Amino acid sequence: MSGWNKNHAGVAFGGILSMMTDPFFGLMALWQLGEGYRVWNITATTEFVRPGRGLVRVTMLMPPEDMAEIRANLEADGVSRTKHSAELVGADGELVARTSQELYVRRHSR
Repeated sequence: MSGWNKNHAGVAFGGILSMMTDPFFGLMALWQLGEGYRVWNITATTEFVRPGRGLVRVTMLMPPEDMAEIRANLEADGVSRTKHSAELVGADGELVARTSQELYVRRHSR
């Protein structure tokens, strides 16, 4: 942490914790779908559980079953709205925050 990403209390600024996850579910879906799709992150929420001090990590996954759901939605309705979540943990392994996002996916029409 530095003066650029901590707040007046000396802990990670909440916006920094939210930004850690912002683009990644959408990018993972887009990479797996390939060209011809538009992917938007249409909602994002972060629940702050405890102050983030020092190193904070997150592991974000887009498993095959999530992609199967997106593809099935696209096949059935032409669009897909799915929810995805991740947990941010401190260096000590303790939960710092939970984030969830809703992705909107549709075929790209040119």
